[in-house]
Amino acid sequence: MSKACLGIIPVRVTGSNSRTCDTYALIDDGADKSLCDERLLKRLGQKGRPVDFKITTFSSAGSSVSGSELTLRVQSVAGSDVVELTKVWYVKRLPVNAKSAASAEISRRFPHLADIGIPRVASNDVMLLIGSDTPEAHIPIKVRAGDGHQQFTVRTRLGWAVRGPLPAADNTSDVNIHLASAVTSYCSSNWNDYGHLISAM
Repeated sequence: MSKACLGIIPVRVTGSNSRTCDTYALIDDGADKSLCDERLLKRLGQKGRPVDFKITTFSSAGSSVSGSELTLRVQSVAGSDVVELTKVWYVKRLPVNAKSAASAEISRRFPHLADIGIPRVASNDVMLLIGSDTPEAHIPIKVRAGDGHQQFTVRTRLGWAVRGPLPAADNTSDVNIHLASAVTSYCSSNWNDYGHLISAM
């Protein structure tokens, strides 16, 4: 069974208190809500607006969760272009593994990706998921593709997001599929948001 890159990129996240943290983010156009890991909030010393929501997964239906909603500023660790994420919800743990991120060593195996340059960060965790509620983080600036069976990469404002199968030597039989669907309500608001996360690692 082939392992695949999921469009995970290294980013620098800044909280409202100006503290920063380098981590990995998943650019997920299959999610309509941006989420962050509770560990990211702790590293940023960040607090948000309290919010209660429900998450439905394969093994759990409508589990109630108390969390926060906050605004984060994100940029590539190698660039200065900033994307603001508003109304981000935090969850205890994002079910995404940094092993599904591309590395410079892997990209150099493909001529069409060899020179893109993938920065390293001192983190092994994916602590941010950027959903389609932040379209400016998803807009393709440039695309590079090989043949139909190779990785391709999309350049966004936050850097190169590599997607597609890894070489056979990197294949694994360990695959996890997570589905989470969330519904929230606010004491002082009349609107609801719906979010879902689908990822494989």
